Amino acid sequence: MTGVISRALRITACSAVLLSGCRDATREQPPSRQTAGGSDGLADLDCPQYRVWPFDAAEAKRRQAETAVRLGVPVEQTIELADGVGLELVLIPAGRFVMGFEDSDLNKPREVVIARPFYMGKLELTWRQYMVFKQKDHLANLRLDTVLKHERERLDHPIQGIAWRTCRDYCKAASKALGCTMRLPTEAEWEYAAGAGSTKRFIWDDVLRVGDANASRPVQRGGQCRANPWGLYDMIGNVSELVFDQYRAGKDEPVRTVRDDPGGDKGIAARHPELWTSSGPYDGFRVVVEMDQKLLSSLKVRKAMEIRTQGS
Repeated sequence: MTGVISRALRITACSAVLLSGCRDATREQPPSRQTAGGSDGLADLDCPQYRVWPFDAAEAKRRQAETAVRLGVPVEQTIELADGVGLELVLIPAGRFVMGFEDSDLNKPREVVIARPFYMGKLELTWRQYMVFKQKDHLANLRLDTVLKHERERLDHPIQGIAWRTCRDYCKAASKALGCTMRLPTEAEWEYAAGAGSTKRFIWDDVLRVGDANASRPVQRGGQCRANPWGLYDMIGNVSELVFDQYRAGKDEPVRTVRDDPGGDKGIAARHPELWTSSGPYDGFRVVVEMDQKLLSSLKVRKAMEIRTQGS
């Protein structure tokens, strides 16, 4: 209980930090959607600002709905990657929270501002979705060949055993083809979205309960366990999820961060390193689609077309 209280109070006690300001050995510039407190960088988007944290599930849903109404976009939407292959996305509102945990060596509590809303994959990316923009990843493609030849029922299971570099290249290819900005979530975005206002390690509690996560093998089709208050599935358990950030902030080394323990032991506090060119057997990912004016325009055009179709 003490740990939860101190973490909640740090929202007013600690100094806000900028987590994404460094370059690394891959020479990739980090997304600039999270900022230090005070300058939210939202001049180009009219969206609600939320400064209170933590908050309960009802408030999480209220913020999500209010943001959708203000921006004129749906809470949930599906992007068509190819004929018959969709990608379900969930709207995550802007806000601030205390990132990190007291017992973490490299992820100590500090206040972080998520500067603007974004869409996040409702589920971890699947083999079927990966096939649409397949990359030159020998090990991942060998596993895909096995699925196609012997285990086609697993095509809609999360991809696993994929390298960070491949995730990055997949997102770049998808962005170019779809006309949006798709990428890996930053570590702050991932933890903020996973917790959905909660201070608990397992979102709903400080202990893992049956049905809250797939904390055993084998990896299963996504969405079989409980969704968090924002409608995201498998933020605990199933496969690990690669994020954009370096494992040790500010270090010029090609080591990236992996969040979520497939065994579910540490909940949303789980965190481990992985070389950007290699992969663990359970490494997967989910995507973020940035909320920018280009995306807003396309969503509003689609909404207007749907309304006209319904009225005809």
